[in-house]
Amino acid sequence: MSTAVTGVLLVAALVPLTTLTGMPGPFAAAFGAFQLCGAAGLLWIARHPVPRPPLVRAVVAVNAASAVACAVLALGGVLPLTAFGAVFLLCGALIVGVYAVLEWAGLRRALGVGGAGRAR
Repeated sequence: MSTAVTGVLLVAALVPLTTLTGMPGPFAAAFGAFQLCGAAGLLWIARHPVPRPPLVRAVVAVNAASAVACAVLALGGVLPLTAFGAVFLLCGALIVGVYAVLEWAGLRRALGVGGAGRAR
């Protein structure tokens, strides 16, 4: 849900958000489109009664890579970000990183990997 909200926000409020964050307009628009495509993919995966492990692994990998990319963009001086823009991307990195960890833990639990109470 947060992926879709972020994507809609980036696309619908492009001009004020680029002013607040310092993100170049084309970057913010592409980032929003990426978020909307990601949300559509997540919706498709969530519609399966039991998500397939390879799909969950792909979501974990994309989320982990996105978290790292947001942190690098926020701290690396690649974009002409305002202080708010850096905080915006760092918050995104933190949120997506937490999602990746929780998704990975959920997958491991669903597969019965590493459970302390597992029968041996």
